[in-house]
Amino acid sequence: LVGEPAIEVALHNLPMAHASDDDEATAAPAEPVTSTLHGVAFAPHDMALSRARALFVASPTRVDILPFILGIRGPAQCSVFDKAATLPAGSTSYIHVVPRTDGNGQLDGAGGHREALAVAIGQPFHPVHSCNAWDDESDGSRVQLLVSCWPPAAVRRLAFVGSSLLGSWEELRDGDFSGVPMTNLVRFEIDTRSERVISHAILADGAQLDHPKVHPRVHTRESRFVFATLGRHDNGGDEDATPR
Repeated sequence: LVGEPAIEVALHNLPMAHASDDDEATAAPAEPVTSTLHGVAFAPHDMALSRARALFVASPTRVDILPFILGIRGPAQCSVFDKAATLPAGSTSYIHVVPRTDGNGQLDGAGGHREALAVAIGQPFHPVHSCNAWDDESDGSRVQLLVSCWPPAAVRRLAFVGSSLLGSWEELRDGDFSGVPMTNLVRFEIDTRSERVISHAILADGAQLDHPKVHPRVHTRESRFVFATLGRHDNGGDEDATPR
């Protein structure tokens, strides 16, 4: 109830039952790779894996636990965007990068604790579903990430009105989608050496895209094609892009 929020994660590297010639079969570690995502109050909804890293995108949220303890609200209703960390200029989400490999660049069979690197995006994106991630072959310190996100303008609006992260399901049940943010596919390029996001871009002209997937054979590898559900073809030039 007090102190800085944090989420503990554990990465289990399981053996592959049927490894083909071009796949890497690895032995199960004695222990998982563990890490702590400092400053994260709300567990990320999804994660992405590259060959060498696990990536978690976390937006500035907080959990008001007292109403839940008193039985006044459910846990989802107590999770909101933190106004103090979302509305001011310079507010940002973070990409938490957890190493999966040992000092020789190999998947670590011994497991153990790894320090997560928290890289500021520069704007308060909210992650929805991760798609893929891959390490730059020409520069091992860089990694690319594809993830569907609510854009910063929508996050600031929800923070300003104090809406929970899941909003009102009663309104959605009744067919009112006016408060639902646009979900965009975003590409982030992270430099782990300088600990910064070099660039980010909203893809597909701002189309409403969610549940993005790549072919299983290109997971953790550079990908050109993404499969996703499409809501609308563009955001109409509106950074928030909720229906009008």
